[in-house]
Amino acid sequence: MLQNQQCYSHPRRKRLSKLKQINLSFRFPASSRSLFLFLLLAAGYSMGTDSANVSFYLDEIDRIEASSNAFDPQLGETYMSLGKSLIDDGNFPEAQDALKRGVQIERINFGLHSLSQTPHLMLLADLEYVLGNNKEAQKALENVYSIASNHYGSKDARMLPVLDQLLSWQTDRYQNISSKGDFDHVIAAEVTALRIAKVIDSSVPMKDPRVPNYFHKLAAVQYLIANHIKRHGLPTDVGFEFTTGNSVKAASPSAATHTYYRRGKAALLSRIDSIIQQENINLLTQASAIAELADWYLIFGQRQQAGSAYQVAFDTLKSEEISDQERDEFFALPRKIDFPFDESLRPIGDSNLEVSLWITETGRARDIEILNPPDDLTKEDWKTVRSGLMKTRFRPRLIEGLPEAIAHTLLYPIPKRDVSEQG
Repeated sequence: MLQNQQCYSHPRRKRLSKLKQINLSFRFPASSRSLFLFLLLAAGYSMGTDSANVSFYLDEIDRIEASSNAFDPQLGETYMSLGKSLIDDGNFPEAQDALKRGVQIERINFGLHSLSQTPHLMLLADLEYVLGNNKEAQKALENVYSIASNHYGSKDARMLPVLDQLLSWQTDRYQNISSKGDFDHVIAAEVTALRIAKVIDSSVPMKDPRVPNYFHKLAAVQYLIANHIKRHGLPTDVGFEFTTGNSVKAASPSAATHTYYRRGKAALLSRIDSIIQQENINLLTQASAIAELADWYLIFGQRQQAGSAYQVAFDTLKSEEISDQERDEFFALPRKIDFPFDESLRPIGDSNLEVSLWITETGRARDIEILNPPDDLTKEDWKTVRSGLMKTRFRPRLIEGLPEAIAHTLLYPIPKRDVSEQG
């Protein structure tokens, strides 16, 4: 662990010229740069002209080491600040060194499993990811989990915020560039979901108001995995391994998909149970949860079970607390079936097409037509829109709890084109 302590040994002025050389010679795809900058801004890191100067932190490190030693506790935070400044300058390899040095100092001063090293490791994971070192990024994240589980206990409720952060890291990156080669994010999300389930089962009562949202997330993970397998099949090599032994090892995509169907169904049933046990039962929330279970049945081809669940959802609203108008409007229009990780973030793009279509009683899109299409909409764009809607499943309109076909109008994002295609 002490082998790298010479990483920033003085004199540090020699490092500055090297930093400039790296800044000129280091290159990576523009899309990765944009994604990385977005991630840093989202995390609240300082960027742009207001960032601190690299030289300032190098001088600060010299000062602290001269007055104390190379492992002074102040140096952990200083190396973190140095790493952020190096990121701002585009010197990512040097930022890696600074962050690793900060981790080392935190461990020496506060212990191998000190929580203080977590921010260094999270930022280091971002760096490794952008540099194409996904295996190293996953190791940094697994280190974050190991530190927290050793500090709190793997089934302690205080693990939930940590697991939330790790799950968001995986799903954000998968959703940004989902492709056949990104199954490692899928597996990592599955492992994290299993860990969340163990914490809830062991340490969090069903009446806890946080529980319904966590069960929703667990179902969303299963939906993500099943969708990935449907599009890309099962990979032969995911590039890294977790040692939990809980990942599905199925002989075929259909067998794996069925496993994730069962897991998602169980999570949604538990979500309904948890909502019922809340102190103040909201019937609209309860009906929505039952309807999402029906959605789950529908997208996995269980039409009879879906119909029964939709009827239960509708009947749940037959109460004096809910007006006839509220009940009828709740299921009056079709709704795209989706299981996002954050229910408040169902995005609608800035540029959309108005699309007219017919939603069948089984939630299929038919008779698709783009209303007032823009002049620059190509035949390929139209094919993309039509293909996307044909693959989309909708919750059908319900009349007295029974599905009914209906004409519908919705907004659909204009297909993105490559920069080269835009001339």
